[in-house]
Amino acid sequence: MIFMIEQKPQHISKFKKGDLVTRVQPAVYKEKIYNENLGVYLEMDSRKDGAYIGTPFVYKGILNGQIYLAHFQSDGIFEKGEVIGLENIPAWQEGWAKYIDPKTLDESKEKDGITKAIEYYRQSFVAN
Repeated sequence: MIFMIEQKPQHISKFKKGDLVTRVQPAVYKEKIYNENLGVYLEMDSRKDGAYIGTPFVYKGILNGQIYLAHFQSDGIFEKGEVIGLENIPAWQEGWAKYIDPKTLDESKEKDGITKAIEYYRQSFVAN
């Protein structure tokens, strides 16, 4: 049986400080190109960046043109709690959702599993 929870991608500003978030869609960089034949500018996807999809972060906020996130866990490159800043541009603003740890899901109690996962990780991050 395939078990799937659809996570609706949201704008990063929809989250509160301390929320556990992750990317669920790649960042899409747009580019405006002038079409001489049509005499208009066309907006096209120039590149997609799948970095941080599925990586849990603690949302810190938006300040000075940066989206600030703290690493929830050490991953061999970054230490737990280390803060990164991403440019606050459209490519990085969209495509975020609350992080759900797949180990905590209970197929029979979908919402309870999500709630438990969020509570567990908030307590874990604050305690350390």
